[in-house]
Amino acid sequence: MEIDALVDAEAFGRIQLGFAPADMQDKWHMRMEEGQWLRCYRSWTGHCIYEARFEWGETAEGEGYTIPEAWVNRDPAQYRNEDTAYDARMFIYLVRRLLLGHNVTLPAPNALSHRHKLVHEKHVMGEKDNGRPSVILLD
Repeated sequence: MEIDALVDAEAFGRIQLGFAPADMQDKWHMRMEEGQWLRCYRSWTGHCIYEARFEWGETAEGEGYTIPEAWVNRDPAQYRNEDTAYDARMFIYLVRRLLLGHNVTLPAPNALSHRHKLVHEKHVMGEKDNGRPSVILLD
């Protein structure tokens, strides 16, 4: 996947803390491994769906962490989506929502009705009192 992002040191510090599911409704487990790789696992299956390598550097936008390398699982027994553009949007959503605590809208695959978008959100993110997963940062 191609991920165009510039992350400042403060946000990267929060990303490094990761996210652990608090209960069965939380569907993701995200953790930094090998010092620079953020890996996003489905909490129920343990399958790694996304992984991205962060690297400090200078860009035209300034200094910060970029993502020079990102991957998505294409094993159809573990993950059936084949839309790489959607996967890039989903990865950014997971980082912003679960690791940085931003109130952002879940990306949906193209051509879903409103009813199907609600089912999609429950399938992808789980369901809590407010419809959003709880956020737990790891130490």
